[in-house]
Amino acid sequence: MIKDSNGLPSMAIYMGYGGLIPFIFLALCSYLGFKSESLLGISVEAWMLIYGAVILSFLGAIHWGVAIALNDKLNIKEINTLIIYSVLPALLAWLYFLLSLKLALYFLSITILLSYYIDCLILFKILKSRVNPTLSSEFARLRLHLSLAVSLLLFLTAVNLN
Repeated sequence: MIKDSNGLPSMAIYMGYGGLIPFIFLALCSYLGFKSESLLGISVEAWMLIYGAVILSFLGAIHWGVAIALNDKLNIKEINTLIIYSVLPALLAWLYFLLSLKLALYFLSITILLSYYIDCLILFKILKSRVNPTLSSEFARLRLHLSLAVSLLLFLTAVNLN
């Protein structure tokens, strides 16, 4: 697949969908019964929470990167909104470690979907108006697919916990 000059780079698509592999693997391990201290002394469900928290932090960091990269094309309100929002997912992910594993997985599942919704309100609109409408729509579609899959896998893993 070759990148359209105005669209999402192929590597972003490959890496995005490739990022689902750990979620799928860990969810399968959870359902197959690898429950207690299975991987390096940590349960597969805890690994799922850790990986999900990292991904949620990454989703916030995208906003920081856009604010910095488009600094000269954005007004101060847009820059501040992007930067302030960019740290919230990481803070939430960190706070989820204070909850029970089951509850944290449920909250993380919901927050991944909420992150997509916020991207629809902020990020995709900025990319559409300031960068490229094709890139924005392709990125939004990719994010939708990934967010739904990740949220579902996190939710199913939480349901599987006793």
